[in-house]
Amino acid sequence: MKPIIGINMSYSEFDGYNPGDLRFRDFYTSYTSYVDSVQKSGGMVLLIPPFLDLTSLDYYIEFAQGFIFTGGDDYPPELYNEKKHPETKLIHKRRAEADIYLAREVLKTNKPVLAICGGIQLINIVCGGKLIQHIKQLDVHNKKSKTLDSEHDIRIIKDSLLFKIFGSEEISVNSAHHQAVDPSYIGDGLSITSYAPDGIVESLELESHEERFFLAVQWHPERIHDIHHRELIFDAFIAAVQSSST
Repeated sequence: MKPIIGINMSYSEFDGYNPGDLRFRDFYTSYTSYVDSVQKSGGMVLLIPPFLDLTSLDYYIEFAQGFIFTGGDDYPPELYNEKKHPETKLIHKRRAEADIYLAREVLKTNKPVLAICGGIQLINIVCGGKLIQHIKQLDVHNKKSKTLDSEHDIRIIKDSLLFKIFGSEEISVNSAHHQAVDPSYIGDGLSITSYAPDGIVESLELESHEERFFLAVQWHPERIHDIHHRELIFDAFIAAVQSSST
């Protein structure tokens, strides 16, 4: 049996929705790169919609054997007791509430987690941390254009899961974000395991990472041009899910 990987989904809602007008139907979405990366590494995907009834998510939490938290727009800053920055683009309320619930409940389990881009920010919020709502170094970390990610190197701390995966203290990553984890407010039980040269937090792990595969990264391994890079992360994640499920 292939391991079952739960992936959270986005929600899009049309203003002035009319149930009789088929042009304006609300919809759930997930980018193919997340799904394909799991499939290529030997997993089977279980897409998790952001239901209004949050307790419906409990069935997905029980059934899935590992979880990926994906990127998206910005989480409401009131979740970490801050006022909204002018550049903050809020994620849909329905997804924000579902993501918070899902992440909190998954954290209570011992199931492997891979959090990507907005996922690392979600994890830090849920654990009691804060975000930088709009970083100054946009030319380094945000997209080069609508179709191209930025690229830069990061430094990895040796005693980390990320170092174990890559076997190197320096790797190159792709980047497309304007918010970041606030290094002054790291969530309980989390530790920073890599930085960009300008100090931006690039990954978080559990302080006791030997007990569980738990990796949150600020970049996008699911769509990075370096296929080997993508395979290293997703293969390690899927292998951990298989190991923890036996």
